[in-house]
Amino acid sequence: YCFANCRNLKEITIPDGVETINYQAFGDGVQYIFYNGTADGSPWGARFVNPTIDGDFIYSDSTKTVLNLYLGSDSEVTIPNGVVEISERAFAEKSQLTSVVIPETVKTIGNNAFSSCDNLRNVQIPSSILTMGYDLFSWSWNVTIVCDFASKPDSWPWDWNGDGNVVWKKAPLSITIYSSEYGTVTGYN
Repeated sequence: YCFANCRNLKEITIPDGVETINYQAFGDGVQYIFYNGTADGSPWGARFVNPTIDGDFIYSDSTKTVLNLYLGSDSEVTIPNGVVEISERAFAEKSQLTSVVIPETVKTIGNNAFSSCDNLRNVQIPSSILTMGYDLFSWSWNVTIVCDFASKPDSWPWDWNGDGNVVWKKAPLSITIYSSEYGTVTGYN
């Protein structure tokens, strides 16, 4: 626990020659470490090992498809196109955040991804989301979540929204099947 609870310590680079790192050496303190050595037990309590950092975003690797953490302080954030997964707690405790735009490339959102965002007001969930974690917006009391779905998909957990208010955006699609002088037959999708 040598760096445990060092919350202001964001990054550590460990020389590759280090062969032993004790369990939880970075527990609940260091956000990310850079290390290419052979020690067992990764990530030793750190949040990320060898991430790719691009501006205010930390990704799991150079493909930039898994967004692990937002480091910025902007009130409005647009997640970059190409991101496929938003990791657990990626935006948690960002009190300055008021709105988030999620692109259609995102398929998965992890647990508590937007929890404890006191000022978060608007998030739109695109229809591309296949897998949803639980309590995404717990302790985010003021958020309105607009979903591009008619109702909650079966694959989402019952407690996915946490404390957020949900608006289901898509109404059933109405299609005119047959129309004549005697009336119209309408079907719904």
